Amino acid sequence: MDPVPCTRVPITKDTITAARRAYTEYCVYLDEQQRQKAAQLQRNVQLEKEQKDKKQLQKQKESLLKQLVEEDKAEQEQKREHDTAKELINEASKKMSAATETKNMQSVKVAQMMLKAGNEKLQEIQKLDTIGAEQKDVRKRLHGPDKEEAVKKRKT
Repeated sequence: MDPVPCTRVPITKDTITAARRAYTEYCVYLDEQQRQKAAQLQRNVQLEKEQKDKKQLQKQKESLLKQLVEEDKAEQEQKREHDTAKELINEASKKMSAATETKNMQSVKVAQMMLKAGNEKLQEIQKLDTIGAEQKDVRKRLHGPDKEEAVKKRKT
């Protein structure tokens, strides 16, 4: 039997309806593919934005941690200077007492100069006592206000 050439296919109402339905389904399929591509593209853009935000937040956090470490070092140095100034004042007080008992005016003058230097150093340190406030601000920005208290409790 000879194959039926395509020109001899009978065109019926059912064939036309089936062809239209296939075309409609194909258009729906193409639209769905386009929507899926658009959704995937949107997800990719959102994911990239989130990753960029995370990187920026991480950089900011690292910067704040570095700043906090530097301020901790500065605070330790300030405490050492404060202790040194107190030690100088205590030593000067002892020398002053000993010098007044022996009525040695030269030693009194030396002790007086030591007291003056110690007091000036203490006043200077108190003026620079902003490091603690700066650390509080950095900790707030780093951890948020609710975590700051937990950090303080861990330190003490």
